[in-house]
Amino acid sequence: MGVVDQTILTKQDAAAIESGHALKAAPSYRTGIIKNVCIYILLTECCERLCYYGLTGSMKVFLTGHLDFSNEMASSMTTVLPAIVYVTPLFGGWLADTYWGRYKTILVFSLIYIAGCALIAASSYATINSTPLFLVGLFVFVGLGSGGIKANVITLGGDQFDTKKPEEAKQQNTFFNYFYWAINIGALFSYGYLSQLAINGQGDLISQEDGFFASFVICSVALTVAVILFVAFSGRYIKTPPSGSAFASFISSFRQAARASKAGFAVLIAIACQVIGWLLSTVSAFIPAGADSSAGISPALILSIAGMFFCVVGLVVVIIFCMDPSWVYIDGAAQEQEEQNNEKARLRAGAVHSIAMPMPMPMPPRRTNSMQMQRAYSHSMSIEPTHAHDALPADQTQESFAAKTYDFMRIMPILMFSVIFWIVYNQMAANFYSQSCQMNIFFNQADGGQLNGSVLNVADSLAIIICIPFFGTFVYPFVERCKGSPYTPLQKIGTGFVTAFLAMVSAIVIEFMRRDAPLLFTADGKAAMSLCSAGKDHQQMSDISVYYMLIPYFLIGVSECLISVQMYDMCYNEVPEELRSTAQAVNLFMTAISGAIAGAISKAFASYVHNDLNTSHIEYQYYVAAALAFVAVPLFIVCTRNFVYKERDGGAAAEVEADARELCQLTLIKRKASEV
Repeated sequence: MGVVDQTILTKQDAAAIESGHALKAAPSYRTGIIKNVCIYILLTECCERLCYYGLTGSMKVFLTGHLDFSNEMASSMTTVLPAIVYVTPLFGGWLADTYWGRYKTILVFSLIYIAGCALIAASSYATINSTPLFLVGLFVFVGLGSGGIKANVITLGGDQFDTKKPEEAKQQNTFFNYFYWAINIGALFSYGYLSQLAINGQGDLISQEDGFFASFVICSVALTVAVILFVAFSGRYIKTPPSGSAFASFISSFRQAARASKAGFAVLIAIACQVIGWLLSTVSAFIPAGADSSAGISPALILSIAGMFFCVVGLVVVIIFCMDPSWVYIDGAAQEQEEQNNEKARLRAGAVHSIAMPMPMPMPPRRTNSMQMQRAYSHSMSIEPTHAHDALPADQTQESFAAKTYDFMRIMPILMFSVIFWIVYNQMAANFYSQSCQMNIFFNQADGGQLNGSVLNVADSLAIIICIPFFGTFVYPFVERCKGSPYTPLQKIGTGFVTAFLAMVSAIVIEFMRRDAPLLFTADGKAAMSLCSAGKDHQQMSDISVYYMLIPYFLIGVSECLISVQMYDMCYNEVPEELRSTAQAVNLFMTAISGAIAGAISKAFASYVHNDLNTSHIEYQYYVAAALAFVAVPLFIVCTRNFVYKERDGGAAAEVEADARELCQLTLIKRKASEV
């Protein structure tokens, strides 16, 4: 086929590109894809994150100070929002892959998101101040809208590059780095400016009373402008059409494997356990814990602990059985077993002489470094395909539905491990915030204006903005020169767990330093009360600089560069094209699962954490997070040691993909042999 020269690619063009029968469009603006095409996708993500963190950065203060929520319920609302926001991408990814495609899904959900922002802004206006309006706007509209965007926006950006061309493959890697830049530029503006505006106002221009309203309006306007630009330049995008049949076939393949294999059935039950755990933890967040300890264990704590148990069991089982997901190739059904046994008995009895035997079946090339393939081959030889209509069409032999399921399932253990990082990450929004607010938060460390504790999140954002180009330009090449081999995504993730562990160790040390420090007094001898600390009367600061907390915030940002960026990469380059949005959605769902587990840990240690941290033991939760990060390193190495990457440079087919093809060919040959 010739080169596609249309400015706007049709579904037929995109389908041709996907199947390799056409090249991607090459008008003038595609000479610099990132700056001429992806810039509008990056801007949309930047403003979405600006909006999200602008809404949530000081949400706890808004709930307690403007909507009269208790401190305990405000904390629960802050915890449950990410659990909702990061589960709705499952719906957004499914909708994009099956029906709408990525572009339309992003557009529709962006409009829902903007509507939610408008409701929240209206609810914060002084003469309205409506709790129902705020909750509906936040948990329904923003929760749903964010999910539809998050699952698809990075995948839409990745679709703009033809990785068969080395120069575009390199640009795609740069795009993934820029994507994370966009996230953190938005977060930097929200935490650095909007969180301060919400609490303090803007001098004579915006009163303190209107601070939250002004902050929420800015969020709404920023996202609206980004969506307008996103639509205005949409003619430049490659819009991959939805492949509903492929997604349905993936589900069908997984379901059949679950029925025919104990391992597959265990994975299915494990996924159900994760969903149940998420539901229990989400419900527990809306139940007040109560202050009467004589009433026994609260229902909220029971639900939260039960939710954590289901989540942990689900994570462990998926890791165990998806390290080698060759069970997806077992396509026989239980009711066919008797027929297979009868056939084998007939062959053993000599009945084989009554049929014409086909030519001997060719053996596949043996891949000694692909243990998964050897086991998959053994499975395929032990199960006879019995339905003629199950045979794959000629154009499907390269990527069978079973092969796509295999490719998807093999990254599941990697995604499960990301939960540990997000448990550490969640400390920033909760415990790090409380810890910071009882340190010296004066701007000049003496008296006057105070920092909002959430401002310290800029250290996390700056770490990412600085480290992504620094690592890519200097650190990664240096490590590769020392190793004499590529510094792979999984190795970067393992390093990220080490950095996350160091972040928690530093937070523990700083907390001991804070408790040992004397209480802080102003120049006129009055107790220095922190305006962002817990309780209506606030808490007295300790005489230790809040800027020490920049250390754990920065280290978590570094670990985020090493872990989260690589997770995005794995979910794009290591799964079938038709399931990339779904893979990103599962990646985000792990964030929701981490919220469920972190919430249970928080409730379990609730009796040790009071409004005044000087009488508390917040470090107990840090011990748990640090232990998880420490244990994750050797476990992650063991569980991913046999992972084989796909080729991304347009060269020979990757080993796993080639293995899948060979297995499909063997299955077809066996099927034909059984029909002779």
